[in-house]
Amino acid sequence: MSRKFREAIAWSIDRKAMISIVLNGMGEPIAGPVSPSVKAFYHQTYPVYRHDPQKARDLLRASGFLLKKGSLFDASGHAVEIVLLTNVESPQRILMAQIVQSNLRDVGIKVRVVGLQFNMLATNVMTSFNWEMLLFGLTGVTDPHGDAAVWKSSGFLICGIPREKKPQEPWEAQIDSLFEKGSLEMN
Repeated sequence: MSRKFREAIAWSIDRKAMISIVLNGMGEPIAGPVSPSVKAFYHQTYPVYRHDPQKARDLLRASGFLLKKGSLFDASGHAVEIVLLTNVESPQRILMAQIVQSNLRDVGIKVRVVGLQFNMLATNVMTSFNWEMLLFGLTGVTDPHGDAAVWKSSGFLICGIPREKKPQEPWEAQIDSLFEKGSLEMN
């Protein structure tokens, strides 16, 4: 999945509507995995993806996708359809998944929401790696090192290429290096 495709997904999602509907307006959209309240690690330089379906469509078109009669097709003519997994025990996540489904439908992407029992979802994520899109909750931490399993290339919750022996991309090596340096820093 290309960076432009992932960015198109990000521009498609209406986070403010999600907060309004799911959280009764009790929240703010954030950019990146670290809360602005964790001032020591938060960077205001993270890109902010506001809801902009037209920008999403433009990125998809620039990536070689074609929108026909409300459906998105790849360069080979295959309809773009994604399975979104989430845990069925959380009514809030099911509702969030339905909002994502609606938002992506607006840019031509068909999403099938599948709710799984948490243990089955965790198995799909951590052992079988059998998923395309995931809506999953992780606890927030005050020190990003607590989420090393998510961000390091060898992490068991990595959402890229799982359990790499060594980073395959320069940006992965940079993340791994930052985590290593962070684990040695005492101040």
